[in-house]
Amino acid sequence: MFKITKRIIDIFASVLILIIFFPICLFIIIFFVLINREKIFFVQKRLGYKKKPFNIYKFATVKYDKWNSNYNKTIYYKYGHIIRKHKIDELPNILNVLMGQMSIIGPRPLLINFCKKHKNNKHFNKRFHVKPGITGLSQLKNYTHLNFKNRCILDNYYIDNMSLKLDFKILFDTVKMFLK
Repeated sequence: MFKITKRIIDIFASVLILIIFFPICLFIIIFFVLINREKIFFVQKRLGYKKKPFNIYKFATVKYDKWNSNYNKTIYYKYGHIIRKHKIDELPNILNVLMGQMSIIGPRPLLINFCKKHKNNKHFNKRFHVKPGITGLSQLKNYTHLNFKNRCILDNYYIDNMSLKLDFKILFDTVKMFLK
């Protein structure tokens, strides 16, 4: 029953987010076409529920090519750093939620190469028992600055304690963080 309710809430929330943020998304798309004259979306393979690979969608904010595959030197599209700083680049993840590949709340989907490196870690593999999410406990705790072990601890806590109450708390805290 929880999975069905969670899916209904995911669809409802995704449609609501699309309606609210449609003007921003439209502006970004037009801006990218007119100003950056580059690609609009960044598509990347990630592992999801039951380790099934899927393409995650984001707004393209960083220039990736064979000369810039080094994360130590980030080259942003014009104003891409602002879009990324405010996590607006993640809005297209809503498409993944509508397609059923992701949920609004859950552990972030990880790159396939990263997953291969940790495939024998039982604490890490627990994340594949649920759909990955746009936001979750580790994102609220400043995801990028947490070490791998602490991310796993937070993700596993969520998985072990999944409930509508916890989902709404995470969603509320995410909105609160976004508004700050």
